[in-house]
Amino acid sequence: MARDQSRRLKTTIFQADENGYIALQAIKAYSPANPAFSLEAVVATRIEVESLRRNEAQALAIATNARYAAVAKEWEFHNLMLGVKTQIVAQFGIDSD
Repeated sequence: MARDQSRRLKTTIFQADENGYIALQAIKAYSPANPAFSLEAVVATRIEVESLRRNEAQALAIATNARYAAVAKEWEFHNLMLGVKTQIVAQFGIDSD
């Protein structure tokens, strides 16, 4: 078992699990002594993984888009303030307060 289960699995490890999952589905006589490891439990957890990964990807896309919008608005604000400074100089002179 992995030591630090708060970290994401390496891609190679997850792919090996995926391969095992596919192979497990082909084993008709699989009947574990511990029902926690039943095919039904594995399938249900795999479905949850897929759903959560999809949710994560969508949340990341939303966050990325929000960041792009914020950056664009920051630049718009900055450029406006540069224009304001130019207008101040034009109206009051370069050596004004």
